[in-house]
Amino acid sequence: ASTTTIVPPTTAANDDEKAKIVTFTVWNQDDAVAFLPASSSSSMAATKHPILYYVHPIYRLPLEDLVNTHNRAWLESFASQGFVVLCSLRLRSSGLRALPERGYDKETFQEPGEHALATLSLVCQQQQQQQQGGASGSSAVINEVVRRIDCSNVGIIGYSVGGAEAVRVADKMEDAYTKWALSSSSSRRQFAMPKPPRVRGVVSV
Repeated sequence: ASTTTIVPPTTAANDDEKAKIVTFTVWNQDDAVAFLPASSSSSMAATKHPILYYVHPIYRLPLEDLVNTHNRAWLESFASQGFVVLCSLRLRSSGLRALPERGYDKETFQEPGEHALATLSLVCQQQQQQQQGGASGSSAVINEVVRRIDCSNVGIIGYSVGGAEAVRVADKMEDAYTKWALSSSSSRRQFAMPKPPRVRGVVSV
C-alpha cells in the first residue's frame, strides 16, 4: 500500500461546537447529508473546507441509523476538525442481509459508490458554475454546502463494501481533483481492478 500527504484543513472548529447538519437531494428527496464545520467565527464561515466523503457498508443497519446514531459522533468529529463531511442517507442498498458476494448483483454493491460520485459531481459542478458567473438554480441548502467546500481537496473513506467503493470512486473521479482514499474491505471479487487505481494515495487496512 502507498501513502500520501493529506492537505489538512487550514482552520479547525472548536471541538465543543456542533457541526451543522443539512440534508439535500441528489437522486431522491433528501438522500444525502452534509456535516458542516461550525461557523461561529467569521474566519470559519469564509474558509473553504476539504471534502471528506464516507461510504457506509450496505449490510445490517439502514443508512439512516448509521448516520443518525451509530456513526454520528465520528462524522461530527471530522467536521469539528474542519472537514465538510458528505455521505448518503437513503439508498435501496441499505440494511441488507449479509450474504456472500454472489448473493447480490454488482449494481447493488456499487450503488453507494455511484451515489457518492453523483453527490460529489453535483456540488463540485455547481461550484464551478457559480465561479464562472452562472446562475445557481440549486436549493439554498446545496448553495450553502457549495460555499463551504474545496473541490480541489477530496478524500473518500469507507468500511466493508463501502471501503471497496471508496477506492473505486476515487479512481473514477476526474483527474482535476486532488483525491485520496482510505479503505477497510474484504470485498475483493466484485471490485477487482485490472490495474492500480489512479489515486494519489490508497491506504487499505
